[in-house]
Amino acid sequence: HTQNIKPNWNAGIEFRSIIAPGYFSNQNTDHNNFRFFSNYQGKRKRYAAYLVLMTNKLASSENGGIVNDSSLSNPNFKKRYSVPVNLGGNTGLSQNVFSNAVHTGNTYTNFTALIRQTYDFGLRDSLIINDTTKEYLFYPRLRLQHTINFSTYSFKFHDDKVMPDDNGNIDDTAILREWYHLNLKYATNSLFFLQDKWNFLTNDFSIKQFPDKKNTLQFIEAGARLENFSGTFTSSPRPDYLIQFYGPRFSKNFYNVVLHGEYRNKTRNRKWDAVLQGEFYSAGYNAGNYSAYATLTRELNAKLGNVQVSFQNVNRSPSYIFNGSSSFNLDSNSLTKNENITVLAVAANNPRFSIMARNISIANYAYFKNLYQTDQFNGLVNITQFVASTKNKLAGHLNLYSDFIVQQTAGNNPVRVPLVFTRQRLSFEGNFFKNLFISTGLDVTYNTPYKPYGYSPLEGQFVPQDTSTISNLPTVDAYLDFRIKSFTGVVKVENLNTANMNHGFDFTNNSFAAPLYPTPGLVIRVGVQWGFVN
Repeated sequence: HTQNIKPNWNAGIEFRSIIAPGYFSNQNTDHNNFRFFSNYQGKRKRYAAYLVLMTNKLASSENGGIVNDSSLSNPNFKKRYSVPVNLGGNTGLSQNVFSNAVHTGNTYTNFTALIRQTYDFGLRDSLIINDTTKEYLFYPRLRLQHTINFSTYSFKFHDDKVMPDDNGNIDDTAILREWYHLNLKYATNSLFFLQDKWNFLTNDFSIKQFPDKKNTLQFIEAGARLENFSGTFTSSPRPDYLIQFYGPRFSKNFYNVVLHGEYRNKTRNRKWDAVLQGEFYSAGYNAGNYSAYATLTRELNAKLGNVQVSFQNVNRSPSYIFNGSSSFNLDSNSLTKNENITVLAVAANNPRFSIMARNISIANYAYFKNLYQTDQFNGLVNITQFVASTKNKLAGHLNLYSDFIVQQTAGNNPVRVPLVFTRQRLSFEGNFFKNLFISTGLDVTYNTPYKPYGYSPLEGQFVPQDTSTISNLPTVDAYLDFRIKSFTGVVKVENLNTANMNHGFDFTNNSFAAPLYPTPGLVIRVGVQWGFVN
């Protein structure tokens, strides 16, 4: 909901909740998000203020994948929640979407409060609407901008199944020992968890100058930012029965001083659009880090569209999960070399098609080489991609939308990508009976076989592996979208490709997203959207 409290003051709220029981045992998720926002502009249009309050919570159970792929073809496991999984116990499936407790899994939360204030210097003007109404106009030439941002982040894995069940069996201790080499002890009502928590406070002051008073999309900006942040790292609250591989809970404080600048010029005739951005960490924990980005776009005409070239280079410290102090760094091996990422791209876009060629180079790539050990690749990771999208009118109201990605990594490196990915959407669409807009058809996606990443549930990270190749059938979905004035409806039937005739007709021919992680069978989605304006 958004509301204009006054002509120069707007506020709104947004809430989103996604709750799902999952299709396999111990696969339920609970994601909720809340956002409050407000913006205000003074009557003379010199002063403006923006406020955003936002929270996110993502709680996701982790089952460690299924125990054996052969279970999927076993007729005794046609109900997929009965397939044995590695973590969390075979608790079955609750059809109650509001039963969302996570007993074994990851919970990620964050909170952000941001306030930005600006004050402009420039040229005043006014427009007489009628005898009693005057509209004030203002052309900014110099803007002072201050932004303060406070954010918190929490990353937590917890498992309350490292305890004897009613039969005296231990659900997850054996797996955690085997996969992560954790020598866990246990006791009644025991709990195992890892957690990193962060608090960030940033103050940013910027000056923005507008060379052309009637074109606010041309400006030069320079500023500085002070970042103060602290991390708290915890391995477990009960050291009496858990082997301490980190020691007690502890905290660390850090700071950064960041200089940043930007030049933007979208010409008044909209033919050229140039962007130059950069920031440099001059002091503090990440001293020496930097990022630079440049793009140039030329609009040709309505038929030919535009062409764009872009360049990006980032030099960054490895993420803190690769630091030995992190609770999630189980082998306490700190990666110290900065990652350097360079992206070069050329693209062309018009109403009929878009094409892009892109090359990504990464030096000192930081990654998990197995379920819990970190490493940095000594060579250069190089990925070359060619992307194309087209819209083809076949006949009448029948259209074909096509997307293609061809990509390749050079040499022997830990990055895994399929050679070809494609999406084909065959759509019957058009405007019927004056107010009815409809689109219906088939959506098909496919990628060539490759050796995908494995998944580490405790770390929440994907890891390279060379033992399993995934070769899925094309994914086939059917859909119906329609709109009548402000009402929109959608019906989608997903994963028709999982139809199976081996043990009677069902949808149990599951594809795989990663080794031991099958995707769902048949899924039916129904949605509506209805907007009201007063």
